[in-house]
Amino acid sequence: MFAFLKAILQLLKSCLLLSKAILQKPKSSLFLSKALLHCLPASSKRLKSWAALLWAKLMGTEVYEAGKGAPGVYLFAHNTKGREGGITLLVINTNKKATTMNVPSNAEQYTLTAKELQDTTVQLNGQRLSLEADDELPSVKGKIINAGNVQLPSTSITFITFADTGK
Repeated sequence: MFAFLKAILQLLKSCLLLSKAILQKPKSSLFLSKALLHCLPASSKRLKSWAALLWAKLMGTEVYEAGKGAPGVYLFAHNTKGREGGITLLVINTNKKATTMNVPSNAEQYTLTAKELQDTTVQLNGQRLSLEADDELPSVKGKIINAGNVQLPSTSITFITFADTGK
């Protein structure tokens, strides 16, 4: 569990650096996903691969003020890639306990969890992630959530997409 927390903290630092870089000069999502992929230690190959996949799929290059999360919960907001007016919130829960956060409107949730950093199994919304039989990436789908309190598992990485925020 401690190794997983260290990896999440490294991801958090990387997200801060990436957000600052985007504010200074927008980069391509390929650059961002590669940067995210190299942020975590080599021992977390599977976790960082899935996090990079979600980053590349969901995170646009426009950065917004995300506000402040509860202690140990870090927030980053970007436009949603390929969705006009959409916002994606990256939520990193570094706590050893689950926590909740209030979501202002219906959204789509993608939560990555693993028991340990070196685990060969990573879950997305409680379902095991793995390559297809032909080594192709699986179809990655979020879970529809309603406005209100959303559960964030301990030591998790969550992407929450909002369809049209008027941005």
